[in-house]
Amino acid sequence: AAAGMNNNNNNNNPTHTDLKHNDNAYHVLATLVTERLLPKMHASPPGSTHYSLTGDDAAFFQKMLPRNVRRGFVDAVRYRSQLLKSGVGRKDGALGKLTMNCVLLGLDRENRNLLLDLNDGSVVGGSYPINYKNQGPVAISPKASDSFAYNNNNNNNNASSSSSS
Repeated sequence: AAAGMNNNNNNNNPTHTDLKHNDNAYHVLATLVTERLLPKMHASPPGSTHYSLTGDDAAFFQKMLPRNVRRGFVDAVRYRSQLLKSGVGRKDGALGKLTMNCVLLGLDRENRNLLLDLNDGSVVGGSYPINYKNQGPVAISPKASDSFAYNNNNNNNNASSSSSS
């Protein structure tokens, strides 16, 4: 396991799990979140830069991820994505792919982050930016193609409509 991304099963306190270092807990939560959100992103119209949530989605996340867990998860996504960007860990490994999908969904942002917006009740009917190119606080790329650019680092936005997902 890469430094900083190892199994740490010594913390049995359910109110505070260190998602930055506990790979098992992070994997479970990241899978839960991405399995609910990636289909919403893929269902968005071609070229869309946002995905939308329903009241059912908000209720699901509020039930499955308590407020303190949501904050810790967002911090863990940021931490783990920074490790990956600095060359620690593998982007093509299971945890790396989950982390990059979370970044793609904007779950590393402080603003316009659905997991944090749940805390103030502003999610219902909300639309959230997709981070196709890791372009900062808000996704602004109007030319995002069906081949999602989070998995390659070049700036070649292919305008073809063929899907590679």
